[in-house]
Amino acid sequence: SIMLSDRQWLENRKKSGERGYTWSRAEETVRAIRALGGVADGTSFLDKLRHVITQIGNSLGYVRMVRNAGMRVIAKSLPCAEMFAPICDFKKNETTASHQDAAMDRSIFSAAKTAECAPRMMKA
Repeated sequence: SIMLSDRQWLENRKKSGERGYTWSRAEETVRAIRALGGVADGTSFLDKLRHVITQIGNSLGYVRMVRNAGMRVIAKSLPCAEMFAPICDFKKNETTASHQDAAMDRSIFSAAKTAECAPRMMKA
């Protein structure tokens, strides 16, 4: 195949002390790939390969962007979570479940307000 012969050619150049991939060799490789033909829409296999590689790069970029956005949202919600930690040990002297629930609701709301959580967090 063309790529394997280019790899072997490059390895032979390394052994002989020469460096790099020459412009003439690149042009020869492009001509050989274009001679293979093309796809139905008239583009060459080389152009199709470029398109696929671009799509892979764009997909990786999108995944990184979504990951970073998720990490940023989680980081912004940490102050709210830290404020809720003391609530787990809230007043144990409340006698009934309804009083405990009411005290918990007040404590969570005040902790969220103190931590300056986003409005959607306050509504939840």
